[in-house]
Amino acid sequence: MVPGPSRPAARPPRANASRAALLAGLAAGLAACGLQPLPPAGTTPPAAREWLRERTPEAPETRAALAARGLDTARWPLPRWDEAASRAWVLASHPALVQARAEWAAARATRQREAAQRGLRLRGGELALEHHADRGPGVSPWSVGVALELGDPAGVLGTSRRDAAAAAADAAADEAGLRLGEVAWALSRAVRDRRRGLWQAEGEAALHAALARTRAEQAEAWARRLALGAADAPTARAVAHDADAARRDAERAQDAVREARSALVAALGLDPTRAVLPPQDLDALADPQALAQRLDGLADTQALQEAALLDRLDLRRALARYAAADAELRLAVARQWPQLVLRPGWTWEPGDRRWTLGIALDWPLAGAAGPAIAEATARRAAEAAAFAPVQQQALADLAGAREGLERAQQRLGSWAPRIAAAEALRERSVARREAGDADRLAVLAARADVLALRLQAHAAQAEAWAAVAALEDALQRPLDARGRPLPRPLLARAADGASEGGP
Repeated sequence: MVPGPSRPAARPPRANASRAALLAGLAAGLAACGLQPLPPAGTTPPAAREWLRERTPEAPETRAALAARGLDTARWPLPRWDEAASRAWVLASHPALVQARAEWAAARATRQREAAQRGLRLRGGELALEHHADRGPGVSPWSVGVALELGDPAGVLGTSRRDAAAAAADAAADEAGLRLGEVAWALSRAVRDRRRGLWQAEGEAALHAALARTRAEQAEAWARRLALGAADAPTARAVAHDADAARRDAERAQDAVREARSALVAALGLDPTRAVLPPQDLDALADPQALAQRLDGLADTQALQEAALLDRLDLRRALARYAAADAELRLAVARQWPQLVLRPGWTWEPGDRRWTLGIALDWPLAGAAGPAIAEATARRAAEAAAFAPVQQQALADLAGAREGLERAQQRLGSWAPRIAAAEALRERSVARREAGDADRLAVLAARADVLALRLQAHAAQAEAWAAVAALEDALQRPLDARGRPLPRPLLARAADGASEGGP
């Protein structure tokens, strides 16, 4: 008798339960992974180029960024940009600062990852799915296993590697934050220097232009006298030569103004191919009272020295580098100790549940950690030795800035009486000419003397502003209108918006 086809046996309830357990285990494993979507790509050259083109002082994003930093933007676009607005602009969206923020964000992400791993004490997990071909009929061939791998969380066999790695990540993040501050300060001082450079160039150009006109009038007057036989040829030629030299100086001064404008455009991070420099407010630089008030507030040497030694960015970064080297040494020391790994697991099979516990011991070879510890020790010693020169340079910068300020104050104070005397002489020359007691050449000579003195006084004023800037550089902090260091939040706000838009 030939047997007929056999009917498939009904799936036992145990098999259905195993399928449900399998699906539940997979779902739980995926949920535990905390899956996240792939973040969007960074940027491309065309996108970065378009971002730079849209980054203009008149853009609505600029208004919002300046308002967020305490600037008055009720009138927009700003009729004139002062130093505070220009500094806030570069701290809001300069491409170099965008890059530094991204690096700082990456360092913070590393620190957060290490902190999370240190808190969970979890090295890894495993979800196993096995198929057994030799199971009997009616028994599911599948089994599900779950295992967790835990390191030596408490460092029971020595220093915890996880804690040492987390400390290294903390130090790296701190250094990245200080590096962001250094970038912000470099951009801020560049704006300050380029604005003052433009003020100096424009002032010199105006004075050189006036002096060139006066020299040209003198040359014309001497040429008429020579034609009438009332002057000798050598004197007329010398005056004409001085007029040509004054004209060339005026042309060079105009070139300097154009170069200063281009330098300020670059410092502001504008697109140089299409940027139009926003109108600048340079009145505070031209005000001698503002400069005098700034200089008078710089007498507190003790406060300035404390600011230089306690809050300079390069000093704080040197300390952060030492902390990072110390953390690397701790990690190297931790790696010489055995690492205990536990693998508790649970396996489910139809009709059977089993607990497993695996123990692994990572035992370093004898003497293998010695070279790494020696290298880390040497690096920490090098960072410790590097701190003293940075501190010494801070004191030297402060002393040099103080000496420069004293010289600038002395030179600046000597020009006011000389200019006043020259102005009085010019007024007397005008009065004498009106009375018929002097000719036009005397008035032109007196006017040229006043302009020459004003040129020298303008240079002295620019030197005084440069001395103030040198003191700011020594402190690595801007000064307020009374010569006092501004609080650190001006640069700390540079870290705001680490996720702000950018290329």
